[in-house]
Amino acid sequence: ASKSVETAEKQKQARKQRQRQPKMSALEKARSAAKVPVAELTSLLYGGDAVVARRREVMGAFEKDPTFSTVDRVFLNHSKRYEASIAKCAAFHLKCEDMHLTDPTELRWANDAIDEILPTDVHVAMFIPALEHQTSPEQKAKWLPLAKRFQILGAYVQTELGHGSNVRGLETTCTYDPNSDAFILHSPTVSSTKWWPGGLGKTATHCVLHARLLLPSSTEPGGQEDKGVHAFFVQLRDVETHMTLPGVTTGDIGPKVGFNSIDNGWARFDRVKVPRENLLGAVAKVDRDGSYTRIPGGDKRMYGAMLDVRANIVSGASKALAKACTIAVRYSINRKQGYANPSEEFEELSVLDHPTQQLAVMPWLGLCYALHFTGLRFRAEYEKFLRGEAGASLSFLHAESSCLKAFITQRVNDGIEALRKLCGGHGYSQLSGLPELSANYLAIATLEGTQQVLEPQFAKYVLKLAADLESGRADPAKARAAALEAAPYLLDDPTQGPAEAAQALEASPEDPAAQLRCLGVRCRDLVRGCARSVAQRAARDFGGDARQALAQSGVALGRLARAHAEWVLLRDLLRGGEAVAGGPSAGGPGQPAVSPPVRAALADLASVLGLHLLTSGEGPGQLLRVGALTPAALGRCELALERVCHRLRSEAAALVDAWDLSPAQLGHSAIGAGDGKALEYADRLLEYAGREPLNSPDFKAHLPAIFKLTHRAKM
Repeated sequence: ASKSVETAEKQKQARKQRQRQPKMSALEKARSAAKVPVAELTSLLYGGDAVVARRREVMGAFEKDPTFSTVDRVFLNHSKRYEASIAKCAAFHLKCEDMHLTDPTELRWANDAIDEILPTDVHVAMFIPALEHQTSPEQKAKWLPLAKRFQILGAYVQTELGHGSNVRGLETTCTYDPNSDAFILHSPTVSSTKWWPGGLGKTATHCVLHARLLLPSSTEPGGQEDKGVHAFFVQLRDVETHMTLPGVTTGDIGPKVGFNSIDNGWARFDRVKVPRENLLGAVAKVDRDGSYTRIPGGDKRMYGAMLDVRANIVSGASKALAKACTIAVRYSINRKQGYANPSEEFEELSVLDHPTQQLAVMPWLGLCYALHFTGLRFRAEYEKFLRGEAGASLSFLHAESSCLKAFITQRVNDGIEALRKLCGGHGYSQLSGLPELSANYLAIATLEGTQQVLEPQFAKYVLKLAADLESGRADPAKARAAALEAAPYLLDDPTQGPAEAAQALEASPEDPAAQLRCLGVRCRDLVRGCARSVAQRAARDFGGDARQALAQSGVALGRLARAHAEWVLLRDLLRGGEAVAGGPSAGGPGQPAVSPPVRAALADLASVLGLHLLTSGEGPGQLLRVGALTPAALGRCELALERVCHRLRSEAAALVDAWDLSPAQLGHSAIGAGDGKALEYADRLLEYAGREPLNSPDFKAHLPAIFKLTHRAKM
């Protein structure tokens, strides 16, 4: 009894002590306890204080403009979302013109600021790059200025009802008619209906359309010769009236899981004439007599447009995951649940104080930073390629973009959904901002190729590199240079194998360099295993035909591609941290010097990502099999992961604040706002719920139905 009285007295004194202290929210306390200087880390992420200031200036101009408010969009259906979005679309581009925004980075900031997917996004992201990369100089001079001034609005029309990623299977035809000196565009089957292109339904006046090029046969009178799929510049609507042209039938495909602010469309063509000059001329041309010429370097230019889209996907992935991390971390800090000592209920703990929540959240924060550095590195390599400078080859960029696009979009989707669940019931509410973020990012995993289509493309590339190194058929210097560019682990010292990697990891489980070494050993083993498996399958099932064996080895090729992507992400995060800290991979003069807390945080972020990759998913089984991980080392890694997650808990608020995301960029999240007010998320949820149209005093449409049930005795 005396102990019970003593406990009650302690609780009473603790309450009095808390009442005398200034009222601070849990988020404010977390920020004051963090050692990482937020402004310094923000400057590092965005490239310097001047860039941060300019970014805030550009974004602030749009965020303060009520035209672009998205506060009530969760209450709108697909039609209303599109109507609101198309209105913002015109205002957005006109405001960009007024502000003289032409730099691609500044335009991306402006787009981020309005936090809305616009019907002209495909026009900017795919239609214009296609005109830049795939047209002849004459075509470029004719069409590109119109597109950049938004005097024509474009869609990128490839996918069909029956054919998505398999471009070679497209059925839409463009048949050259020498009599009219024009192509005849036609949809011969229902499955050839163009389906999904953004902006096609109601917005676009023109499009870059992919169809089979059919030419009169030079050997068979009256016959046709299929030249495969080519791209054409096609007008869909009258630019004055916006009405569809004769033979063109198009519309919106209806509500989707996400992207409901734009008009993903369908289109069919009934013998529509397309001028001969509208075949995109950087790839091929057809003369008046029907003769066909393939333009040297055309395939390279065609890939340029695709790589531009993939580079944007890779570099933009960190932003999407940063939004989810910011909301989840702030909510997990503000939300209280349970006590440190259940017998002495002094003060409830933040959810993020629980080790299970830390273990669930922190690896996604590590991935978020890894994606940032991978995005910077890949974007820089791609831009060097565009400028024609020495650096990454087209074959490497295509292979790695396939690998990264497949892996990153899947993982970011997984991360957003996991973080949504970690916000409990409030994460299920649209008012959290997470369902909208999740629904919209889901599409990114599908567009431009799915995981199953893209992974083998990279794996086949690496298998060829390994074969060139081992066979000696290729120039040894070129083979080593290609391997160093794409898969340096193929060149590792053979005397430093799995056992040595496992030993180093067991000695220092928190060391990202030791973790990376193990992941590299795993990749090297998977390459060799895939090569053996394909050779055995070819000999056993396909009479030595390696191509057929490769086509049936997608599961193994996928494992290799995913393992490589994990290795790349940890390598880039480790390099990024070393570079800004002046370590072995430092970028030399001009690199910002960083404080010890930032260096420590970046090291912990790399460590938490590496440990997560070693202890979850496909990693442990593959590493144990090859011997790069022992059961004892696995146990040490699991304990180390808990320790690093616990260390990151004290810096989590600063690590998400550093992304400098405004309320608008977070979808006006009721649970992820950063103002730090006590119980601010509860206040916001109540405020937002009050905007629900069902809560309007005038909303009485439901009463007759209710009375029909409750008043039936009176009736």
